[in-house]
Amino acid sequence: MATATKAKKSTRKTYSQADRDARRAADDAIREDAAELLGDPEQVAQMIAQLARLTSPKLLRYSLRNVALIFKQAADRGVTVTDVDTFKGWRQRGRGVRKGEHGLRIVAPKGRQAAEGADGEAAEAPAEVIEVDTTSGEGEGAPARARFRMITVFDVSQTEGIEDFEGEPVEPAPVAEPAGAIRARLIEQFDAIGYTVTEGTETGTDDDAHTVTVSEGQPLPQLAQALAELLTRPAD
Repeated sequence: MATATKAKKSTRKTYSQADRDARRAADDAIREDAAELLGDPEQVAQMIAQLARLTSPKLLRYSLRNVALIFKQAADRGVTVTDVDTFKGWRQRGRGVRKGEHGLRIVAPKGRQAAEGADGEAAEAPAEVIEVDTTSGEGEGAPARARFRMITVFDVSQTEGIEDFEGEPVEPAPVAEPAGAIRARLIEQFDAIGYTVTEGTETGTDDDAHTVTVSEGQPLPQLAQALAELLTRPAD
């Protein structure tokens, strides 16, 4: 005798076009605020100084643009950022996002697993080309288009331990030398947009040679400010 089975009911939240348009407008505003922060050298220096006091491997691997997105949103909400992860990432670490918490929106390549929000908001978010962040490395360095989307992360202060957590939490090791990790990540981002970092007494950016000259020792504020200036230039 055949046994009837019930189809599993989907818990994924669906969104109307109006919801999607509202989310897109909100994300546009968040990115504009971050761009404004990156356009202020003093704010960039303060942000990098704050970042250098943290040991979160997640935060220290984010692009300068994503760091600005996170810090700007957190400051607007009165949140002190110390460590961030996605909704799923925190659960793997034995922590859950508290009900009612609103995450911090960042940029991620399209196709990345998107179960990021406590209410599934990122799973239904429309993907779109929102920035060009890479170069082809050929010819005159024409930009290679890449598709990105906004996803949601949460600070550890927005989470709590999961009772009766099964298994061993996967906790990433803290970074021993944050300043070194930040410097390496900034250099990677210069490379990605086709610029080489050099040291010298005459600091500045040479667009013809595609070089950025900073003081000896490559001070983090100078590196970050030079990168921020390149990232916020108006498109040709």
